[in-house]
Amino acid sequence: MSNLSRRNFIIAASASLAGVPAARADGEGTILSVHGATSKRNNEAWKFKLAELQAIGREELQTKTPWDGDETAYAGISLQTLYHYVGGFGSILRLAALNDFKSTIPVSDLKQFNPLMAWERNGKLMPIAEKGPLFIVYPFTQKPELWNEEVFAKCVWQLADIEIGD
Repeated sequence: MSNLSRRNFIIAASASLAGVPAARADGEGTILSVHGATSKRNNEAWKFKLAELQAIGREELQTKTPWDGDETAYAGISLQTLYHYVGGFGSILRLAALNDFKSTIPVSDLKQFNPLMAWERNGKLMPIAEKGPLFIVYPFTQKPELWNEEVFAKCVWQLADIEIGD
Protein backbone atom coordinates (compact mmCIF):
# COMPACT_ATOMS: atom_id res chain seq x y z
CA MET A 1 0.00 0.00 0.00
CA SER A 2 1.47 3.39 -0.96
CA ASN A 3 1.98 6.10 1.68
CA LEU A 4 -0.87 8.16 0.18
CA SER A 5 -3.24 5.18 0.16
CA ARG A 6 -2.25 4.30 3.71
CA ARG A 7 -2.84 7.92 4.84
CA ASN A 8 -6.27 8.03 3.16
CA PHE A 9 -7.17 4.70 4.78
CA ILE A 10 -6.14 5.97 8.22
CA ILE A 11 -8.12 9.20 7.75
CA ALA A 12 -11.21 7.29 6.58
CA ALA A 13 -10.96 4.77 9.41
CA SER A 14 -10.50 7.51 12.01
CA ALA A 15 -13.42 9.46 10.59
CA SER A 16 -15.60 6.37 10.64
CA LEU A 17 -14.81 5.69 14.28
CA ALA A 18 -15.55 9.33 15.12
CA GLY A 19 -18.97 9.14 13.46
CA VAL A 20 -17.90 11.44 10.63
CA PRO A 21 -18.58 10.40 7.03
CA ALA A 22 -15.46 9.39 5.15
CA ALA A 23 -14.97 11.98 2.42
CA ARG A 24 -13.62 10.83 -0.88
CA ALA A 25 -11.09 12.95 -2.68
CA ASP A 26 -12.74 12.13 -6.03
CA GLY A 27 -16.06 13.63 -4.87
CA GLU A 28 -18.03 10.50 -5.78
CA GLY A 29 -19.17 9.63 -2.27
CA THR A 30 -20.66 11.69 0.52
CA ILE A 31 -18.27 14.49 1.45
CA LEU A 32 -20.50 16.44 3.86
CA SER A 33 -23.21 15.62 6.35
CA VAL A 34 -25.44 18.43 7.69
CA HIS A 35 -27.86 17.71 10.53
CA GLY A 36 -29.54 19.21 13.56
CA ALA A 37 -31.78 22.27 13.42
CA THR A 38 -32.93 22.08 9.80
CA SER A 39 -36.51 22.37 8.64
CA LYS A 40 -36.45 20.54 5.33
CA ARG A 41 -35.61 16.91 6.15
CA ASN A 42 -37.74 15.77 9.13
CA ASN A 43 -34.67 15.27 11.31
CA GLU A 44 -32.82 13.28 8.64
CA ALA A 45 -29.24 14.30 7.94
CA TRP A 46 -28.42 15.89 4.63
CA LYS A 47 -25.73 13.86 2.85
CA PHE A 48 -23.99 15.80 0.09
CA LYS A 49 -21.76 14.65 -2.72
CA LEU A 50 -19.51 17.28 -4.28
CA ALA A 51 -21.70 17.59 -7.38
CA GLU A 52 -24.76 18.23 -5.19
CA LEU A 53 -22.99 21.06 -3.37
CA GLN A 54 -21.81 22.50 -6.68
CA ALA A 55 -25.40 22.44 -8.00
CA ILE A 56 -26.54 24.67 -5.11
CA GLY A 57 -24.24 27.47 -6.14
CA ARG A 58 -20.71 28.68 -6.60
CA GLU A 59 -18.96 31.70 -5.20
CA GLU A 60 -15.38 32.81 -5.39
CA LEU A 61 -13.12 34.45 -2.84
CA GLN A 62 -9.65 35.83 -3.42
CA THR A 63 -7.89 36.16 -0.08
CA LYS A 64 -4.71 35.53 1.84
CA THR A 65 -4.85 33.00 4.66
CA PRO A 66 -2.30 32.13 7.36
CA TRP A 67 -1.71 28.82 5.52
CA ASP A 68 -1.09 30.21 2.02
CA GLY A 69 1.81 32.55 1.38
CA ASP A 70 0.05 34.70 -1.20
CA GLU A 71 -3.44 35.72 -2.24
CA THR A 72 -5.25 32.55 -3.21
CA ALA A 73 -8.39 32.04 -5.30
CA TYR A 74 -10.96 29.84 -3.57
CA ALA A 75 -14.26 28.60 -5.01
CA GLY A 76 -17.14 26.92 -3.23
CA ILE A 77 -20.43 27.78 -1.59
CA SER A 78 -20.98 30.30 1.16
CA LEU A 79 -21.99 28.82 4.50
CA GLN A 80 -24.90 31.27 4.50
CA THR A 81 -26.21 29.82 1.23
CA LEU A 82 -25.86 26.26 2.56
CA TYR A 83 -27.56 27.23 5.84
CA HIS A 84 -30.57 28.63 3.97
CA TYR A 85 -30.64 25.69 1.55
CA VAL A 86 -31.06 23.16 4.38
CA GLY A 87 -33.52 25.39 6.23
CA GLY A 88 -31.21 26.00 9.15
CA PHE A 89 -32.74 27.68 12.20
CA GLY A 90 -30.13 27.24 14.94
CA SER A 91 -27.69 29.84 16.22
CA ILE A 92 -24.45 27.87 15.98
CA LEU A 93 -22.68 25.58 13.54
CA ARG A 94 -20.62 22.78 15.07
CA LEU A 95 -18.04 21.66 12.56
CA ALA A 96 -16.07 18.41 12.54
CA ALA A 97 -13.16 17.49 10.31
CA LEU A 98 -12.01 14.11 9.07
CA ASN A 99 -9.17 14.22 11.62
CA ASP A 100 -11.73 14.84 14.41
CA PHE A 101 -10.79 18.54 14.80
CA LYS A 102 -13.86 20.43 15.96
CA SER A 103 -14.81 24.09 15.94
CA THR A 104 -17.89 26.27 16.10
CA ILE A 105 -19.13 29.19 14.04
CA PRO A 106 -21.94 31.43 15.25
CA VAL A 107 -24.68 31.88 12.65
CA SER A 108 -24.14 35.65 13.02
CA ASP A 109 -20.78 35.16 11.22
CA LEU A 110 -22.61 33.89 8.13
CA LYS A 111 -24.26 37.23 7.44
CA GLN A 112 -21.53 39.46 8.86
CA PHE A 113 -18.50 37.83 7.18
CA ASN A 114 -19.90 35.36 4.61
CA PRO A 115 -17.32 32.57 5.09
CA LEU A 116 -16.85 30.26 2.14
CA MET A 117 -16.92 26.48 2.22
CA ALA A 118 -14.32 25.99 -0.51
CA TRP A 119 -13.75 22.92 -2.65
CA GLU A 120 -11.29 24.54 -5.07
CA ARG A 121 -8.00 26.36 -4.57
CA ASN A 122 -6.58 28.18 -7.59
CA GLY A 123 -8.95 26.36 -9.95
CA LYS A 124 -8.20 22.84 -8.68
CA LEU A 125 -10.21 20.57 -6.40
CA MET A 126 -8.53 20.25 -3.01
CA PRO A 127 -7.52 16.70 -2.13
CA ILE A 128 -7.63 15.55 1.49
CA ALA A 129 -3.86 15.98 1.78
CA GLU A 130 -4.25 19.67 0.84
CA LYS A 131 -7.04 20.71 3.23
CA GLY A 132 -9.83 19.28 1.10
CA PRO A 133 -12.23 18.23 0.06
CA LEU A 134 -13.90 21.13 1.96
CA PHE A 135 -12.19 24.05 3.71
CA ILE A 136 -13.85 26.96 5.55
CA VAL A 137 -12.26 30.25 4.46
CA TYR A 138 -12.99 33.71 5.84
CA PRO A 139 -12.36 36.90 3.79
CA PHE A 140 -9.16 37.85 5.62
CA THR A 141 -7.88 40.27 2.99
CA GLN A 142 -11.21 42.08 2.70
CA LYS A 143 -11.75 42.24 6.48
CA PRO A 144 -8.36 42.56 8.22
CA GLU A 145 -10.04 42.48 11.65
CA LEU A 146 -10.56 38.76 11.06
CA TRP A 147 -6.80 38.11 11.11
CA ASN A 148 -6.63 36.56 14.59
CA GLU A 149 -6.37 33.17 16.28
CA GLU A 150 -10.06 33.01 17.18
CA VAL A 151 -11.11 33.23 13.53
CA PHE A 152 -8.26 31.01 12.33
CA ALA A 153 -9.70 28.26 14.57
CA LYS A 154 -13.02 28.50 12.69
CA CYS A 155 -11.30 27.68 9.38
CA VAL A 156 -11.80 23.94 9.48
CA TRP A 157 -10.18 22.00 6.67
CA GLN A 158 -11.09 18.44 5.72
CA LEU A 159 -14.60 19.45 6.82
CA ALA A 160 -16.93 16.45 6.90
CA ASP A 161 -19.80 17.28 9.26
CA ILE A 162 -21.91 20.29 10.28
CA GLU A 163 -24.38 20.16 13.12
CA ILE A 164 -26.72 23.14 13.35
CA GLY A 165 -27.85 23.82 16.91
CA ASP A 166 -28.31 26.33 19.70
